[in-house]
Amino acid sequence: MDNKVTALKPCHNFNSGHRKERHFTKEYAAIVSNGRGGLATSVTLRIYHTDTTAYAALWYNRVEIHGSGTGKAGGYGYDRPSAAASAAFRAAGVDLAKNIGGVGPTAIRGAVEALARKLGSRKVHIHEAHP
Repeated sequence: MDNKVTALKPCHNFNSGHRKERHFTKEYAAIVSNGRGGLATSVTLRIYHTDTTAYAALWYNRVEIHGSGTGKAGGYGYDRPSAAASAAFRAAGVDLAKNIGGVGPTAIRGAVEALARKLGSRKVHIHEAHP
């Protein structure tokens, strides 16, 4: 992990129009201990990609802290999924030390892990799923 959450102001800025289930591309999930000997998912980020636009939907939940947000990115010449993910983090009230917009999938993984750690998890496994 090479990123940190500098501020967390949990909120829900979720645009359901950004969920393009037919265009699901990838999911990043932070798997953590649930404190009772089991596992839980504290952060989930889903990426959707049409021909011209990437969309991201973020949910996080840990004890009394929860939020969600979505984002989108279009255009050319940069990594649209990470730009959409960056917008989703901002919409969900998560400020990151390093901007992940346009940087690529490694930055997305680092941001998901950083948020899970900010939510109180010390041991975090990032699971990636795709169609």
